[in-house]
Amino acid sequence: MGRGRFLRVARACYYAADRGSLSLIRICIIGCGAVGSLFAAHLARAGEAEVWAYDVSHDHIQTIRQHGFRLSGAVGFTARVSATTE
Repeated sequence: MGRGRFLRVARACYYAADRGSLSLIRICIIGCGAVGSLFAAHLARAGEAEVWAYDVSHDHIQTIRQHGFRLSGAVGFTARVSATTE
């Protein structure tokens, strides 16, 4: 998606949300390595979107489904997301 099209879609989502017609935005994080997992966990924790995680590893997805994303360190929490390999 080009930058211009992305901005048009983002503006349309913003205006729809302002009118109250959008209930929940869906976000899919593709790749659940260190960075993807971090983004997915924080987005899910914020609660403003339905967060999906996609990864090609069946074992990784199964673990995410069972335990969610567990972050530790300065901010420690576990976030539940929907996860799929399909």
